[in-house]
Amino acid sequence: MTIDALNICSETGKLKTVMLHRPSLELERITPQDLEHVLFEDIPWLRNMQMEHDGFADALRTNQCEILYVEDLLQMTFENETTTKSLMVSNILDYELKYDEDTKMLIRQFLMNLSNKQLIQYLIGGLSRDDIQIHDRSLIRYMPEDYKFYF
Repeated sequence: MTIDALNICSETGKLKTVMLHRPSLELERITPQDLEHVLFEDIPWLRNMQMEHDGFADALRTNQCEILYVEDLLQMTFENETTTKSLMVSNILDYELKYDEDTKMLIRQFLMNLSNKQLIQYLIGGLSRDDIQIHDRSLIRYMPEDYKFYF
């Protein structure tokens, strides 16, 4: 699809379709140490953020705006025969992770054993060191790490 096919003629015209993500796991992971990086002044309350999101989504729907949820789009991607879960996981591990091959293999095994719904949740919310217990002898596991997520 080209930009011309999108037919964007106005920055102020009526919004017809929007892509949203309802706040979830990613907000539960925010700690006081993360606030500066995520541009929050305080730890957000997931329930309040979800209520605000739901109100915003309802306002869009009331104005005949189609809402596409990121989670649903990812689920459709996994259902596509040409885009397999294995391919998606491989791309993430090859592109995102700077760990040794043994660690990548253990993360790959963990991700491949998840349901599509669980995998989507981790793709959006991140995979933390607490989510997956990797017991190996790689020196990287003993090095101090400022960032607590694999991706």
